[in-house]
Amino acid sequence: PQLGCSDPESFTMQDLISIAKTDPELEKLWNNLSLSYTESLGHPLLRQEIAKAFYTQASPDDILVVAPQEGVMVAMQALVDRNDKVIAATPCYQSLYEIAKGRGCQLISWPVVSPSQHTEDQKEGVNFGWESGWRFELARLEQLLQDEQKTGQAVKMVVVNFPHNPTGALPPRSWFKQLLKLAKQHSCYLFSDEMYRFLEYNSDDLLPSASDGYEKAISLFGLSKTFGLPGLRMGWLVCRDKDTMQKLRLQKDYTTICSSAPSEVLAIVAVRHSHLLLPKIKDTIAANLVLLEQFFAKHRKTFRYVRPNAGTFCFPELLPSCNIESFCLDLIRQRSTLLVPASTYSCKDNNFRLGFGRQNMKAALDQLERYLAEDFPAFLSAQS
Repeated sequence: PQLGCSDPESFTMQDLISIAKTDPELEKLWNNLSLSYTESLGHPLLRQEIAKAFYTQASPDDILVVAPQEGVMVAMQALVDRNDKVIAATPCYQSLYEIAKGRGCQLISWPVVSPSQHTEDQKEGVNFGWESGWRFELARLEQLLQDEQKTGQAVKMVVVNFPHNPTGALPPRSWFKQLLKLAKQHSCYLFSDEMYRFLEYNSDDLLPSASDGYEKAISLFGLSKTFGLPGLRMGWLVCRDKDTMQKLRLQKDYTTICSSAPSEVLAIVAVRHSHLLLPKIKDTIAANLVLLEQFFAKHRKTFRYVRPNAGTFCFPELLPSCNIESFCLDLIRQRSTLLVPASTYSCKDNNFRLGFGRQNMKAALDQLERYLAEDFPAFLSAQS
């Protein structure tokens, strides 16, 4: 069973085709689809639907359709080069910093602050929020930006990821606005990975897209996570700075050139009718959160758990003194159940990512429960 996945339960082809049949324009578009090359920027109707559905300031011309991972590659290849300074909020998805590192950039870590230790005395499952849960400190980022500026070479790009993978942390809107203001003051690019946007547990906590608030922000979003359609390989970059967007467009000519024609039409269906997809994803997450919190309440002496604020994952800490990577490997060997150790994120803490977006959550947690009861004591004994 998978407890390490970051994506929710996927929809099927039939799900999308059934929706398309209720929309005469899209049904015709699908039935008459030509399997020729598509437009490099993305289907005009897709970019129009994206701008209308998810952004307040961006126009279709500010959108470049890409595969999500391609979007990271395109941005890093187009905007940063050898010896440029890049600050990345860590831990994070590996390519968000490794591509820049591979290009010879000077990578500077802006580390997440671990939950306050007093949470041990609180009731398990309580949402501790930004201040006492996982958080990033703007004062620390400002110091990093100022320190690098004093060297005579300012930071070229700041990379962030909210809702945050792997912790599920989500800053307040006021904090996010200050982040945009800080990036603008230092005239640096802000690459904002927003792949889990709209998966906030409280809709009032929805953050604006960085690209709506700052012209030199490059926002990455798509259908893989929030809308349960990773098989379409459809995402997009959004940037309102014309020179920056032109650089991104030119770089795409060296990657996929254009997107898959069938995927683009299915993406139009998904974006236009996202109101039919998102509630199903969020209902699964909500149900699984209940199971998760019951599990961690029962095992509070084994794990420290801080309730996430958004997304399909959390980042609990294993409390017994043993190696987290060895723990995860033993769980695979004994119960064929996958967790993602913190070491995967180049993180030295004793945490692991647990995903809870799939419908087999109960069966997967049952396997973890059996492991703790029947196998974990022997594992601990061998570790001591």
